[in-house]
Amino acid sequence: PPPKIESIKVPPLTGRLKLVISVLFYHREDLIDSFLQSLLQHILTVESREDVTCSLNLAFNYQPSLAVITEINELIVEKLPGRSDAVHILENGFNVGFGAGHNLIFDKDDSDIFLILNSDVRVIDQEWLPKLVNRFRDSDAAIVGLIQTASHLREDGCGIPIKAAGDEFDFVDGSVLAIRSDLARRFGLFSPSFDYFYFEDVDL
Repeated sequence: PPPKIESIKVPPLTGRLKLVISVLFYHREDLIDSFLQSLLQHILTVESREDVTCSLNLAFNYQPSLAVITEINELIVEKLPGRSDAVHILENGFNVGFGAGHNLIFDKDDSDIFLILNSDVRVIDQEWLPKLVNRFRDSDAAIVGLIQTASHLREDGCGIPIKAAGDEFDFVDGSVLAIRSDLARRFGLFSPSFDYFYFEDVDL
């Protein structure tokens, strides 16, 4: 039978908020430096508002080299002076999967907003994290993603991108996806039923 449809009231988030950013790495160590150079600056920008605290979680779905971990730690000290405690490195040792990897981070760190971010994503807008937080503050949004990844879900399970920004859509993909943590705790984040397959993000 189809899943039960339930309407819930989602009040806007208020007060000082904790934004947890979850990133999974699976090799492609050549992306790490440029990714962090960009993201750490965005974190400084959103924390300068003083009503948001960030926690950045970098999880490796393989065994990274000591040189990579050292490079990351040095970059954190340089770019986030006095805030190195805001970055957490997790070594899973093997590929636990997309959904399971983010679930592990979600379960270990309290948050108000949980942001899933791919390491090959670069957002040019320096104010994108403040805008993201404001979207949750000023609306009843449960999930926020990129309109460029909004798609219809076809009956065979394929995603078909929408043609215009105003079109209705079924899901946004998990390359940049933020969710209210209270709702993720209530209904669950990624289902373990998907294992290593795609479309874990569609299930949200």
